[in-house]
Amino acid sequence: MPLEERPPSQTPLLSQSDIRATFDAIAQQEEYCAITGQLIQPQQPMKLGLTITGELVPLSA
Repeated sequence: MPLEERPPSQTPLLSQSDIRATFDAIAQQEEYCAITGQLIQPQQPMKLGLTITGELVPLSA
């Protein structure tokens, strides 16, 4: 199951050192920050983080 589809209790939190690059984005649905676990609401500004393994993960802004 991709990281962004896992419930927060099953999502391993990443550290800043796991992120290679970030991109500005707007959430289209509820997401959980991959570093803090913070809820990101739809239409809220967020970042997408490119991990060292090549995954894009949601990040709170």
